[in-house]
Amino acid sequence: MQQHLLRRIPPELWVTIFLLLNPGVPHWSSRRLGHSDRFCLPYWLPLMLVCRDWRKIISDTPYFWRYIEVRGRPQWLKQCLDRSKTIPVEIVFSLPISISSVMPLIESHRHHIKMLQFHHPPVELSICPLNSVPTLSRLPLDSLESLYVRLEPPRFGPAGRTGRDNTQVTHNPRPLLNVSGTYFPSLRSLTLQ
Repeated sequence: MQQHLLRRIPPELWVTIFLLLNPGVPHWSSRRLGHSDRFCLPYWLPLMLVCRDWRKIISDTPYFWRYIEVRGRPQWLKQCLDRSKTIPVEIVFSLPISISSVMPLIESHRHHIKMLQFHHPPVELSICPLNSVPTLSRLPLDSLESLYVRLEPPRFGPAGRTGRDNTQVTHNPRPLLNVSGTYFPSLRSLTLQ
């Protein structure tokens, strides 16, 4: 029996074809600029549903896994980081997430994480005082160049002073981030909002 014509195309050529379909920007870039809050699928994700061969090609090509948007499921982050192998990755947490639930994953891939963005405050900030939130500075993130963390003061906690908007501001004896060169030697951009 003769092999189907499409199956004769080598995987490397399929990767090139899939890359040509790329719109040229990460799928969350419009949200990064504040233009949209809707979820956008990576352009290649629907291609994985076409057939088993395409799914394998995309799954086995680290380049497709370099931009990772996490929407509350640490399992998705693990799968993406594993598939990215060792290429530099950019990770965006677009929904609230528990830092403690993703710390082990970030730690195990710390040598190739280029960017981290937390678009919502960590879950721990809404359920416990700021000084008990696990810190990212426990991890030496060698390759981290850009870090964006959205922080909101806790609405309750140990007695402290009141901020302008009447939210409780607490004293934090242990900083959430230690941005010394020891932990983030490649950091070029830091945004705390």
